[in-house]
Parts: sequence; structure tokens; C-alpha cells
Amino acid sequence: INRFEQVLFPALKHMEEIKEKIISIDTYKIETIKYVLNYTRKWSPLTQIIWNDVSGRYQDKEVIEIINENSNNLFYVANFTFIPERRLTTKHMEYKKDITNIEFQNEFFTYFSSVNNYFEKSNLLKNLIIDPGFGFSKSLTQNHYLMKNFSKIINQLMFDVPILVGISKKSFLKHFTKDLIQLDDNFDLTELLHGAFMSSTLKQQNKSIIWRVHNPSVVNIYKSCLNKIF
Repeated sequence: INRFEQVLFPALKHMEEIKEKIISIDTYKIETIKYVLNYTRKWSPLTQIIWNDVSGRYQDKEVIEIINENSNNLFYVANFTFIPERRLTTKHMEYKKDITNIEFQNEFFTYFSSVNNYFEKSNLLKNLIIDPGFGFSKSLTQNHYLMKNFSKIINQLMFDVPILVGISKKSFLKHFTKDLIQLDDNFDLTELLHGAFMSSTLKQQNKSIIWRVHNPSVVNIYKSCLNKIF
């Protein structure tokens, strides 16, 4: 909360140019998202909030209450994780499942089918975004499988809601770049994988995807290359 009070809230209060923007808030804490929403309602009512709930606990009672109360300016991101309780989110790597790739894929479909049905029954599908949850309570093998088969997997989803994808600077990517030669100390080699993954996904899928990035130039460079070549 201190970070919001020191950086985000002063900006929302005094910078007119961001008051009609969409701002993404990463938090699993109910009290934090409530605090942010209360502030924006007062000082920046035109600001839309994307609540990226990395716990994956969409079915917690407070979640649907918060969305209902803020349905005009709040989008909820449901993350695919194996975390059993919201309070255990920071220990997410303790809840990896030792299952086969096919079982992992089936868990993926089951989770998001349940999410979609839950939000449809609540009449809040317009507020829903889904996130495969790269890095959260997943083994290296599962992250790799999800990346490698991502387009094929999401194209099999039987519903159409926006998908938030964020692998930029994820620690598991370093496993795939550790043997590469570092040519420039200022360049993060994992961004090569990030860009290649984006390029592959953009060519092979037919869903609405929101890319979460640290460096927008990576997106622009790869999109420019795709447009010129293809």
C-alpha cells in the first residue's frame, strides 16, 4: 500500500493525462485492491483497473463482491495456479503438481472452464480476463510445455475472453539462455525468448491477447519484423 501512496496515487491525483488510462494492479490481497479502488473512485473515477489476482482464487466470496461493486471500471484476471488458499500465494512454488503434461493440460482446461462458467452465471463475463499464470506454482517442465504448445492449447478453449500473457523476465526463462553467449551486458537474453514466443503466438492463434511486458520496444521490434517479412 505504501508504494501506491507514494507513486500511483499522487500521479492519479495530479496528472490529467493518465486519469482515463487503464492501470494494472498485481495483488492477491483483498484489502489492497479495495484500498486502490476506493482511492480511484474518489480521485480518478474514469480510470479503469485491471486486477491481476495472482492467487488464482477467483471463487473466494470477496472477489465477486468487489467486481460487482466496481463492474463499470474493473477487470478481473483469473490466473491458472495450484495454490490452495489465497494466504499461501507467496509460497506458490510449494504447490506444484507432479503430473504428466496431458494431466497438466486437462487441469488448465478444467480451471478455465470453471472460471468462465462462474463469471457467466454471475453475469460478469465482460469483466473477465484469463491468464495462464506462467511461473506460478508450475515446474520448469510445465512452463516449457505451456510455452511450446500455447497457441494449440488456447485455440482449444471453447469460449472467447481476453487472455493476458506475461513471460517477460520470468526467472524460468534463464534456464533456456544459460548456455548462450552474452554479447551485451545491457541486453537481457531472456527477452529473445520472449520476443520469439510472441512472434510464434501472434502467427498461430485466433484469440484476443493482452501482452504484459517490461520493455515495449521488444513488442514493437518483433511486430515490425513480422509485418515486413509476412
